[in-house]
Amino acid sequence: MKSCNRKILELFYNAKHSGRIMKPDAIGRFGESDEGLVIELTWRVIGGVIADAKFRAFGNPNAIAIASLMT
Repeated sequence: MKSCNRKILELFYNAKHSGRIMKPDAIGRFGESDEGLVIELTWRVIGGVIADAKFRAFGNPNAIAIASLMT
């Protein structure tokens, strides 16, 4: 973890919107589990507007920090 910059570590330890929305309106997944990185995004849409977004990330701290920024 020493090789990560301060902002990445801050986002990693204080990730926002992590988890999964049950019965989401949309799901997005990318990455390959055999490559060690998978990110799943779930969204709830109300009236054509994203009302909630959550993520689950598996991999390195950078992946978790990026997913937290995306939501």
